[in-house]
Amino acid sequence: MVAILQGVDSNYKTDLFIPSCAGARDVGPHDCASEENLIAYRVIADHSRAVTFLIGDGVLPGNVGRSYVLRMILRRAARFGRKIGFSKPFLADVADRHRDDGQHFTELVTRRDYILRVITEERNASTARSTWTGAPDGVLAAQVDQIVRALRRSAL
Repeated sequence: MVAILQGVDSNYKTDLFIPSCAGARDVGPHDCASEENLIAYRVIADHSRAVTFLIGDGVLPGNVGRSYVLRMILRRAARFGRKIGFSKPFLADVADRHRDDGQHFTELVTRRDYILRVITEERNASTARSTWTGAPDGVLAAQVDQIVRALRRSAL
């Protein structure tokens, strides 16, 4: 519907996704319009918008239900970023471009710092989980649980 109203042939060319594509282009190694990388940039744009709204609504990354869906969306966006050459964490920067949606969704404005912190912390925890070696059993799980508890406390 938005694409029709704005006279374009794709939702990714509307004002819903242009900010996140521009954000990805600004922090990424390629042009967003490049046909070779178009799908990856569209995945990043879509997923950054989705995680922004999910976290704004109070969902935290986890292992069950919508929390698990959020975690998988974050990981998929990161995977597509790595696939096209992103070397630094980027998703929080791209998600921050959705602050303009806050004129209609005020929770995005009031919870902006929290949203960006959750994205960053999940990225840090995910990196730790995937690269940690030599630690006693349960140490990583304890650290991840500590991060999640801290994020939940700060949401209250």
